Amino acid sequence: MDPFLSGLCQRYIDAQLEEAEIQNIKGVMDLFGFAIKSKLDAELGFFVGYSYSQLLMQFFILNNRLPNKDEITEYYKLMKRRFPEVISQIKKTKTSKLKEFDEELTTLMEIPAEPNQQTLE
Repeated sequence: MDPFLSGLCQRYIDAQLEEAEIQNIKGVMDLFGFAIKSKLDAELGFFVGYSYSQLLMQFFILNNRLPNKDEITEYYKLMKRRFPEVISQIKKTKTSKLKEFDEELTTLMEIPAEPNQQTLE
């Protein structure tokens, strides 16, 4: 991975570590809380998935291709090196900003799941 893209990945990780972003992740996890055994694992997975999708998108925009195996390996090394920092930030951020906007969140279990008639036809 070239130094510019590596720095860009670092910047995306930094942006995701901001308190408001971690609070948003926690808010998403609150919506799915009924089915999650480990909130920390889920929050970490969400963080890594979002960061990885940013890498893919920017890599494609800048290089007109997806990263190769070596470039993805570099990204994984970068994420592994920053993982203690990510875990620490997630653990110390306590509340979700989403709850400030809507105190009565509807869980997925409360939403009636009915088949979409358009997809059935």
